[in-house]
Amino acid sequence: MTRQDPIALVSTYYPPVRGGVETSAAGIARFLVERGHEVHVFTKRTTTEVPAEETMDGVAVHRLPPVGPRRGSGKWLVLRALTSALTRMKPARRAIHCVDYRGVGLAALAARRSLRVPVIFQAGTEGVLAANENVEATRGTAARVAHRLARSLLTAAYRRADLFICVSRGIERETLAAGVPRERVIYLPHPVRLADFAPVDPQTRTELRARLGLPTDGLVVVSVGRLSQEKGTTELAQAWKDLAFPHAHLVMVGGGDPGHPWDTTQIAQDMAARSEPSSRVIATGNVPPERVADYLRAADLAVQPPHFEAFGIAALEEMAAGIPVIASDVGGLRDFVETDVNGVRVPPYSPTALVAAMRRLLTDDRLRRHLGAGALATAALFDEATVLTRLAEIIETLARYQ
Repeated sequence: MTRQDPIALVSTYYPPVRGGVETSAAGIARFLVERGHEVHVFTKRTTTEVPAEETMDGVAVHRLPPVGPRRGSGKWLVLRALTSALTRMKPARRAIHCVDYRGVGLAALAARRSLRVPVIFQAGTEGVLAANENVEATRGTAARVAHRLARSLLTAAYRRADLFICVSRGIERETLAAGVPRERVIYLPHPVRLADFAPVDPQTRTELRARLGLPTDGLVVVSVGRLSQEKGTTELAQAWKDLAFPHAHLVMVGGGDPGHPWDTTQIAQDMAARSEPSSRVIATGNVPPERVADYLRAADLAVQPPHFEAFGIAALEEMAAGIPVIASDVGGLRDFVETDVNGVRVPPYSPTALVAAMRRLLTDDRLRRHLGAGALATAALFDEATVLTRLAEIIETLARYQ
């Protein structure tokens, strides 16, 4: 495979849609282009306001029907158009890389029959190859049997991929337990662009706060992520109310998904509207990616309280800014957030645990500095140049020997 060979990258959603999977897909696509490859991204079109075809950062983006907002069903609705698009562009394919292969991976496998190229799966969440016990617990016997049968059929299909990239140890264990041979399973975490989030000196941080409309005195706690129920917004709202810490300010960076049953935009807006000046809450809504780094550089502490998380890119970016992270003890966060080393892990769904962790770090400047240094050292292990170079080499090597 030459450095100029085209690569297809499949992701159910892609920027301007924002989330961990979309950030990962865009980072991989951009890096492969910088490495000299022609990259075609295939994704679902969410609105007519974005073009069906465009070039972003040197990446050819193909947005496919049906047009509709971001929903979990999108990965199934786009299958027909995706299979057709991948197969139709036969001369331009040397490898297909699926970022979060749920649903859309079936299209890649179907297209492989005629393309005869390797298909690489990268899981975007845990539970893709394992039975969902939480779902089964809410169903009757017949529904549970149907769910298990469907899961078994999907797992058998997914196992046909040529290689599985696992961004967390939990996903790696699940993939192996599903019967995928060890030689087709590789652990490779998400990366971070260290230079984009590098810490700044105290004077620059004060200037940043003033420019962003943040209080220049007191302590700033930041929480970056989509305003959605599974991200722990409700628990964070309750914890902040119970904390009642004077001169500490919470900044919630990210937008929601109005109309989605899990959307918590209103909770964040209510928090901001009712907050007291001494413990102000700011809900920024959606902000450009480059401004997210400014909010992190302006903060003293970060909180990531999701109910589940395949990896936790936002937490890693917060660490790259040199601030400690309070994170739920779930999923991929367990792989790099270490209590009293670079942050604190707490049980999910627990406002009480969040209060205790925030109070401990907000009242101990020395501890925050110590954990911030640990966070910076941890982030260095996930440097984008190192991680994505490894991923590119994997794709190139696999394609070369097909």
